[in-house]
Amino acid sequence: ILVSFTAQASRNARRRSTGQLSAGTVQLRLFGSTVRLITTITQLGGELPVLINHVIGIAGCLTLLSQIWWFGRPGAAAATVEPPPLAELPTVSDVVGIGPAAA
Repeated sequence: ILVSFTAQASRNARRRSTGQLSAGTVQLRLFGSTVRLITTITQLGGELPVLINHVIGIAGCLTLLSQIWWFGRPGAAAATVEPPPLAELPTVSDVVGIGPAAA
């Protein structure tokens, strides 16, 4: 869970955009993680490994929601970095050094 949130947040930061990430979906995920955290504390006695998992989920959702807000502000779109067109990306032949492109 930590890896997935870190990967998403870092990609959003590099692109300065959250793409089509829905605030509503992230809010629902945040709500679910919060309910699971409360349930873990009240019914399971607050087992530490389970609590840590839910806290990471809450922190990740809050990070993504803050990015949605930050990159969705007026004027933030002007700073958006677009990925290069597909034609400009290197091919496997370029990277590995084999095939007609290497000649």
